[in-house]
Amino acid sequence: MSEAFKLIETMRFDRGVAHLDSHMVRLKKSADHFGIPIDTAAVRSTVLDKCAAFLTVDHAQKVRLTVDEHGHARTTVVPIPSIAPSPRRVAISESVIDESDSFRRHKTTKRELYDLEYRQGLEDGLFEIIYMNRAGRLAEGSRTNIFVETGGMWLTPPVEDGALPGVFRSMILGTNNLAKEQCVTAEMLHAADRVFVCNAVVGVVEVELIDFTR
Repeated sequence: MSEAFKLIETMRFDRGVAHLDSHMVRLKKSADHFGIPIDTAAVRSTVLDKCAAFLTVDHAQKVRLTVDEHGHARTTVVPIPSIAPSPRRVAISESVIDESDSFRRHKTTKRELYDLEYRQGLEDGLFEIIYMNRAGRLAEGSRTNIFVETGGMWLTPPVEDGALPGVFRSMILGTNNLAKEQCVTAEMLHAADRVFVCNAVVGVVEVELIDFTR
């Protein structure tokens, strides 16, 4: 790899790791793409061993797994903070992402822009930051995938538009017959009946899109 970075999987633990198989499948695909040697069975055991100490904890935990360029895994477990009360406001970033960047399709530590703007957003009372791509279409959030509800259908941007193939996103697409991939323009986003963000840690959260300038 030309630059040092790590693969990431973030998971929810609540007396068990939710969607663990799906996380391991995605991790293996990313490792293969970047030429990272990985033993997913060993990584899986590392995750479960780390989580074993939290089996009797009532509060759900966030599990963060990182794998470096040598295939070495590290797992941390922290409580999941309470979700902010409604309205959970989100705003579109002034930054535009390059949907052709292959890193868009893999969850890695190369996410400086997302981390910076997410922290700034929290300071401004925002729940999430949303990104558009160079073509002016919706891509994803800094930590979430996005679904817009329009006419009863749940639309989420395709991976080709810069969306991470999120585990929870895939679960929704596979189980909700009203959900499908479709390019979402800025006009469609603003005109949506409802907007939702989702990831494997918090699930699905309805949000309010606002105009915001720092």
